[in-house]
Amino acid sequence: MYLHRDEVISMINDALFSCLMTPIFQGKKVDGTMMNLTEISANNSMISIHNEGAREMAERLKEKLRERDQDD
Repeated sequence: MYLHRDEVISMINDALFSCLMTPIFQGKKVDGTMMNLTEISANNSMISIHNEGAREMAERLKEKLRERDQDD
């Protein structure tokens, strides 16, 4: 069974959206105390890096699919 390119792109987008993380506005540390603004900011920076990596991966996959279609 072969999937159409648009179906594969839709699957990539669905996987991307399920992998994206949401920034936090408050949180607790492992010891149960509340995170301060510096800790929240650091956490959100890591989430941003994660989300950008996931987005870049999805874009590269879709780009390769489009290149393959042009070659065929």
